[in-house]
Amino acid sequence: MKKFKNIFLVTLILNILGALPLFLMPFMPAIKEELVFTQFEGMANNALAIEIWDLFNSVLAFMVGAILVVNFIGIKSKSIEAARTTALILLVLLIGFTLPDWINLFQGVGHPPLLIMALNLVPLVLLEYGRRNENKIV
Repeated sequence: MKKFKNIFLVTLILNILGALPLFLMPFMPAIKEELVFTQFEGMANNALAIEIWDLFNSVLAFMVGAILVVNFIGIKSKSIEAARTTALILLVLLIGFTLPDWINLFQGVGHPPLLIMALNLVPLVLLEYGRRNENKIV
């Protein structure tokens, strides 16, 4: 069970690192300018677009917060069945967050840097490995 908890811990660390700009954006305008305004030209001059982005950012922050809670639940799991179920739920949630970036990449529209996208795949692979091979990693 300790190895399974390590998978959840690595996933948690990578999720926190990935979500850090999302949580810092409201407090550091330079992050918003670099991550949002450079991707969507003209948005910095539109007050309504900025307001919509801020609302979207807060909703996204709560969703990422829920993913982090699922990560903590996985770390605190006492049984292998609970850990497996938590890994599956977390896997589905993370696929929902990473899939749009890959679709954008293949469509040729804006997407995160490839290094970030590759790092986003690490938790998916770890969770799926842990979920499928729980008897080997306990």
